[in-house]
Amino acid sequence: MLKNKKPFISLVIMTPLIFSLFFSSTSIIAISLDDNGEDGPKMKRDGNRVILSSDNFNIEVNAKGTVPFYHFNTSMDTAKFFLKFNQIVQFNDTDNNSKYDSNEAIGTPLSLASVDWDFENTTESDASVEFAFRSSNIQKQDYQNTEIALINHFTGEHPSVKFDIFVSNWPFESEATGLVLEFSLTWSRSGGNGNNNETQGSMKLNKESNDTTILLKNDDNITLAYFESINDIVADGISQEDAATLYDDAPAKASKMTVFIVYPRFENNLTHDPAFASTQTAVESTGTPSGGIDGFLAISSALTLAFAAVVIRNLRRR
Repeated sequence: MLKNKKPFISLVIMTPLIFSLFFSSTSIIAISLDDNGEDGPKMKRDGNRVILSSDNFNIEVNAKGTVPFYHFNTSMDTAKFFLKFNQIVQFNDTDNNSKYDSNEAIGTPLSLASVDWDFENTTESDASVEFAFRSSNIQKQDYQNTEIALINHFTGEHPSVKFDIFVSNWPFESEATGLVLEFSLTWSRSGGNGNNNETQGSMKLNKESNDTTILLKNDDNITLAYFESINDIVADGISQEDAATLYDDAPAKASKMTVFIVYPRFENNLTHDPAFASTQTAVESTGTPSGGIDGFLAISSALTLAFAAVVIRNLRRR
């Protein structure tokens, strides 16, 4: 009998140890999507199409034969955002409300689709990526000397891009009081980075806004994205406070909006630095698989008892 009991006792002891090794190895290889790792932000480029990526999101910045746009994707199954620059309009603010009305436009708006863009890689390091799309040719009369640039700053810490808007040598008409930059912002259900067709589609978000910030929130009052535009600009090398005005045309709950940034008239050049960010994050467990330690103990205990019952039954038959 003693010879039979020894293997039984050994097996009973070894069973939880075997399961412990299995579960601990699984927990080691589990990853956290919120960890940016040691490599920092990454950039891949195909001509004027740039992919900025970190562990749990990617941002496509594209000025390849189209108007410049930013496409924000995260690993969350909530929303993806699409920011597209449309046009620049000079206007005369006849009602002095610091906003652009369509009847105030002077001349023909400059569609940014008529601009040829050059890629300019300024800085790329373990901590940040900076690059620019700079106009090389504007296919419109009177704009031969005009330069437009979008200078992008990306750190990889959050799904966000800060972009400096630079305009120089704009051919203002005599009655024009300023410029307005118009862009569109849309969003849709992400479906896990766009791979799940069943959950993709239009969605409405709640908007809160003022003259510097637009917040987009879900029905639980959680901010999913924001657009931030400080009031200060630099015009002709001089900082001007409260000079830029941000506003939009969307109702309180919407699935898209047109956004405007109004700038005062300047002599030579203007620089402004707004930013757009998705606040969505995704974290996966770095511990044991679903159920954790309690689940592991319950499973290993049940299997140990079942195995012991079989051994005891066999011993009694002997």
